[in-house]
Amino acid sequence: MKLAGALIAFASLATVIAFIAALSGSKDDLPGDLRSCVKRGDAVIVHGQANLGAARQEIRAKSLTKLRTARRGDDTIILMAGQRFRLMVLANDTSPTLAGDLPKRLYEHADEFPLVAIEVDPIKGVLGDCIGIVGL
Repeated sequence: MKLAGALIAFASLATVIAFIAALSGSKDDLPGDLRSCVKRGDAVIVHGQANLGAARQEIRAKSLTKLRTARRGDDTIILMAGQRFRLMVLANDTSPTLAGDLPKRLYEHADEFPLVAIEVDPIKGVLGDCIGIVGL
């Protein structure tokens, strides 16, 4: 009986140790998780104006529609739509402000955000799905 009790205690301790190790070994990498999802889905990571392609005209015309906003801690994701594309931005406390003319700010300073991505002809809904996959 003492042996069975000792085995149960040992198994419980091993479970707790494994759980703690798993939690300490994992980290919240929202930018990395989103970036991986975007690449797997064949959307494009935006590094500057050249990556925006046809979206540039609609950004200049201020004709984008905000579809979704999601937050996790200090991170905010905004999904916007143009006529033939979706644009996603991930911002955190070190990013430029999201207030005001965000499309223009993305056009001029995309490289200052942790992640900006574009999906042209968004039939598959890659960017929207990526937001859902990371749990937002």
